[in-house]
Amino acid sequence: MRGSGAGFFGVVTRFQLSAHKLPAVMKHSAYVYGEEVLEELFTWARNIVGEVPPFVEMVITSTAHNENGDWAPLRMC
Repeated sequence: MRGSGAGFFGVVTRFQLSAHKLPAVMKHSAYVYGEEVLEELFTWARNIVGEVPPFVEMVITSTAHNENGDWAPLRMC
């Protein structure tokens, strides 16, 4: 009922879930870049997002902490 607005009452009476087999191989890659390439990183991501296969998930996250948990300048991973 998400998105129906305030005061909307709804009851879910049926739910269908489709399960899929896990792929034989899963891969994860992480790259860390400094804030000096922020604009270039977002431009690159916007340009290739339409070419990425549907089974690939692109995620860009940011942090203000280094590997030790101490404050550090913004980094894009």
